[in-house]
Amino acid sequence: MYNLLPNGLHYEWTIKALKANKHVLLEKPSVSNASEARLLFRNPLLQGNGGTLIVLDAVHIRFHPVWQKFLNLIDPPNIEEAFSQSWVPPGLFAKDDVRFQYTLSGGSLMDLGSYNNQPLRQAFASEPIECISATARLMPEGFYQDIDKAFTASWRFPNGGIGTIYADSQYSGRDLLWLTYYLPPVRSPKFGVRHREVVVPCAEVEGMEMAARKMVVFRSRCGIGFDVIESYELREIATGEVKKTWTETQYLKCYSGEGIGGNAS
Repeated sequence: MYNLLPNGLHYEWTIKALKANKHVLLEKPSVSNASEARLLFRNPLLQGNGGTLIVLDAVHIRFHPVWQKFLNLIDPPNIEEAFSQSWVPPGLFAKDDVRFQYTLSGGSLMDLGSYNNQPLRQAFASEPIECISATARLMPEGFYQDIDKAFTASWRFPNGGIGTIYADSQYSGRDLLWLTYYLPPVRSPKFGVRHREVVVPCAEVEGMEMAARKMVVFRSRCGIGFDVIESYELREIATGEVKKTWTETQYLKCYSGEGIGGNAS
């Protein structure tokens, strides 16, 4: 069964499907809260809990060749920062849309946020250990006032890296800096990671070292391309004075899963 009902109905109808001996492809977010998550994913009817059935989150990007290529280009233990952002302009959805109803588990975090959290967890290959910050802005007048219009949060992961998400279901451009001062100033869905600096001695010049840092940016959840940006510094070991800087950028695409790289260009 494919469960694409409003968020607040996911748990009820997935449980009913399992009791009817049906596997479930479940739209994101899978449930409305932690209690429902525990009850659903610890259900004895599921594989791993003694049962035979499967509940799969409908997150298509996990199976997309370009995303697998992206994951092959990053090094989870050495990620310093990762960001994930999504936004939609006001008026795209009606004021009474299910996305904006509290009783149906609406709001930016529950809608767009589900797209933002997933790539962070896959990039770091782990679950966050601490929530550093979380800020929400409520919907404007004319909407339900008990759900969030925009949401930003940061987590610390086991390797010490920081992952940040930003979601805005009514983006107008007026509050972007308020929520995303520390994020790249872009206006399209993007996900990116920045690795820690790597320093090696410069074999060609005595007393010098080269510092390199790699950033990989996935340009859109529905896209086929991403950028690999490598920044370099040549500096004196004794003083740290920078003598030269340069950047090398690759624009890559991936259309199929053959070799997860054989069809990248």
